[in-house]
Amino acid sequence: MICIVGVDFSQVQSYISNSRKLSDIWAGSYIASYLSWCLANNIIGDLEERVKCGNICENCIITPTLENNLFHAIRKNGIDQEIRKRLNAILELQRLYPIFPARLTFITECKEKNELKNYILDKLHECYRKLIPYNELKNYIEKLDKYKFTSYTPIEPYISVVELEEYNSIIDVCKLISDLKNPKNEDFQKMLFEKLKKLSEEMQFKKLKVITPEAYLDIDELVKDIDSGKIRLNDIRGYKYCEMCNKLPAIAEDSEDYLCGWCLIKRKFGVYIWAKLGGFPSTSDMAWFDYKINKSLEITQEERSAHIKKLFEIIFKVNEIKLPNYTLFELDEKEIMRRYADYPTSYAIIKADMDSFGKLLLLEPEFIKFKDEDLQKEYTKKWKSLLPQGGAIKIIKEIEREINELVIEDLESIFKNHAIPIYIGGDDLLAIAPTDKALELAIKLRKNLLKFKTLKYNGRSICIVLSHFKYPLKISLEILERAIKYLKDVLVYKFADLEVMKDSLIVVNNERGILSEAIIPFRYIIDLDNPEKNEVASLLDVAQKIILSVRKGIYSRSLIYDLGARKEFFTSLSKVSENTVSKLFMKIMEDNKKNKDISCLEQADYETIAKFSKIKVNNRSVIEDFIKLLGWFS
Repeated sequence: MICIVGVDFSQVQSYISNSRKLSDIWAGSYIASYLSWCLANNIIGDLEERVKCGNICENCIITPTLENNLFHAIRKNGIDQEIRKRLNAILELQRLYPIFPARLTFITECKEKNELKNYILDKLHECYRKLIPYNELKNYIEKLDKYKFTSYTPIEPYISVVELEEYNSIIDVCKLISDLKNPKNEDFQKMLFEKLKKLSEEMQFKKLKVITPEAYLDIDELVKDIDSGKIRLNDIRGYKYCEMCNKLPAIAEDSEDYLCGWCLIKRKFGVYIWAKLGGFPSTSDMAWFDYKINKSLEITQEERSAHIKKLFEIIFKVNEIKLPNYTLFELDEKEIMRRYADYPTSYAIIKADMDSFGKLLLLEPEFIKFKDEDLQKEYTKKWKSLLPQGGAIKIIKEIEREINELVIEDLESIFKNHAIPIYIGGDDLLAIAPTDKALELAIKLRKNLLKFKTLKYNGRSICIVLSHFKYPLKISLEILERAIKYLKDVLVYKFADLEVMKDSLIVVNNERGILSEAIIPFRYIIDLDNPEKNEVASLLDVAQKIILSVRKGIYSRSLIYDLGARKEFFTSLSKVSENTVSKLFMKIMEDNKKNKDISCLEQADYETIAKFSKIKVNNRSVIEDFIKLLGWFS
């Protein structure tokens, strides 16, 4: 029988976030991305072998579409010349970007559903074993095998299967998908779309059931061996817990961390992959990156070239930064702190998440998310006309193709802002950046959507966490996840009489261990019938102008203090007159200008400030949070 199958990996976010080092996060992201792609590739390869369908079998993968998918193209040597020329230096690490989403929808054939599910799990476990760096783990491999850490993955998938009773030939289905522009395929697309909706409902239901991959491990045998002294990591509780996931008993000590089998594999995989590339950057590397560049430009007495991490080398090439020497990049943490008193201490973690992406793939777009459900339904009907034209599957493929191209845009934006990518799944993204570049990068990531026919209407929620480089990474990641969830599921803005959600930036300042947040909406809702007329990130553009002017010395630092002292007053003033808000802001700016002949803001910028001052979040004007941003980033 012919079936449509949905595979969604469980606990991916927690598996990635349960990390002690940046290389651990990257390794968790890469493993999830690779397993998803490897499964897709195996499905295609097995079909090609069984039914001799050739390249047409690639059409069995519905989402993510493989057209323009960088992760797939790299492994198939199928990158077109235009993309290769455009990405240039970035492609030097072409295989090491986790950019394949940990979810799959595909069509295949099978005799019965349980057999198909077992086949998928077997292929997945086989892919996982291929990833394991056995040489790096030679001292532990016997234990890993014994307790089944190599037999199962830490992200076992949810699998749903829906039968396509109307067809009995996988080749016929793949041919129909390959010819979606043909008007004669409309009936096929309607049928397949209905099956996709049924599959989506099943997947949502299955996700209510918690998958615990730990249940497949031989924990009883592991605990017995700890009790008997075969594993000497016991403490007063009987055994030590893994310091990365805090779920399982540790079986080994690595870099002063006690780790379970799965976390040990993740740690060693990251170390193994990056060992020949200078290692993966640390949190202190990211905090000091731009600082070191500026200092290196000042110091010219040493011309020798120093060893440098490959990711940083790519940033230099992408931005055409030519330094007289790299010696500062060899200094360790203590030496930097001894030599320089003005070294920065914070870095930024940035997460971007597409709003209502699942709804978009079901062709029920929520280009602006309202709290009122009736209002949402009314505008969803209107906005369906903004989707690409054609059959339902053709539209879904077009949206997925845009997502693949968005990955390329985001990858470029990350490197051009001196940041490094952790994962880029298209609809979601995680990156690490120097603090000075974080706001600029967040604005760019939001505006990247504007380059696409469909995605330009969609929202994107973005979170920046500013953290001290010595603050526990795991806690910073937990703060990040809570903040983005709050932004997407809880927070409501009041635009006049409208209550609107999502499509906003939240910045959490955790530099000194005391949390403070600032929230700015990306759009000011002016035309609900024509979402493309709404400006994107206009208030943040104004913030960036002011921040750069303060850094350049056009305005004195006292500007930030004068604005900060009046931020609550701006909330009160916004209730009376937005024109007065504009005038007061302008006066404070003029009073703190060092050079009276230079101005960074135009009249339209002050009007933007005044306009946004009317938007309320948690009963305060957005301008209060706008002023906080100026202080944190200038």
